[in-house]
Amino acid sequence: AGEELSKLPLSGVLRAIQVMAAAKASAEKKAAKDPPASKQAKKDEGMRLESGEVERMKLLRALPDALSAAVKAIAEETEVPIGHVTVKEIVEAAERLPALVCENPTPDILEHRKEAVKSLVECAVARLEKNKSLTGTPAACSAEELLRLLRLHGAAAHDPALSQLCGYALEKADRSTILQVVHRACTLGCESVAQAAAAVALKGLDKDAPDDMAAAVALLAR
Repeated sequence: AGEELSKLPLSGVLRAIQVMAAAKASAEKKAAKDPPASKQAKKDEGMRLESGEVERMKLLRALPDALSAAVKAIAEETEVPIGHVTVKEIVEAAERLPALVCENPTPDILEHRKEAVKSLVECAVARLEKNKSLTGTPAACSAEELLRLLRLHGAAAHDPALSQLCGYALEKADRSTILQVVHRACTLGCESVAQAAAAVALKGLDKDAPDDMAAAVALLAR
């Protein structure tokens, strides 16, 4: 599984995650709606679920190497490819990973999931940095997507890179969302992101009503 996955483009790897997560959700929904009646049917259903679990674990174990290859491919780009995988798609894939894990996962499985999420974050950051180096502007990323990215395991390791995104991602965001980014960054210990987001939040404060201005400053001070 690992060798086959590493040969896929990043879009193919993300598609594999989507398909596996959807298959698990579908199987669980079917089992809950129409539980097997006979002992043999229960046995067959159990074997199908177990087989699906094995395939998902193979995928989780293979993801770090496959995504490492994807990061390398992004680094070697000499121009931004048309229709490249977006930061939003990478974040969505990372958010699907918990659905690949069974109800009572072993520590080993949880570690594989953690590493897979971390690798997806590295892909997102690689995409942002490559676009910036080639075009002068990071890959498209909204304030909501930046916030979601900051909630993923491994984001804190990319504090300097993500801080460069704040001016672009938060430019049109409302102050409530910007303050959420500041709070999340502070929680993670991402000082560069927190400072960059706070600077955006402070812009235009002089146009606010005194009470709103005071409230915003108080939130930033926390």
